Amino acid sequence: MFHSKEERADGHLFITVLAYQFVQIIRRRLKESSIDLSWNSIRRIMAGQCRVTASFLRVDGRALHVRKATRAEPSNWLFIAP
Repeated sequence: MFHSKEERADGHLFITVLAYQFVQIIRRRLKESSIDLSWNSIRRIMAGQCRVTASFLRVDGRALHVRKATRAEPSNWLFIAP
């Protein structure tokens, strides 16, 4: 990826290494729980998860935002080959 400033390249490299470490932690913890799926399978399962925001206008004119994350359905795990 091209960056015109060195600080941006450094930031991109840092985020990339951080993401790689995060993925490895997730895979290790899943393997410790006897879940030995490929990263693509894990991504497919988690693709069904999303974050939903409901916004309401209160009587006093202020906005109220309620955010919830959905959960991946465990039954979907049975249909994805490792």
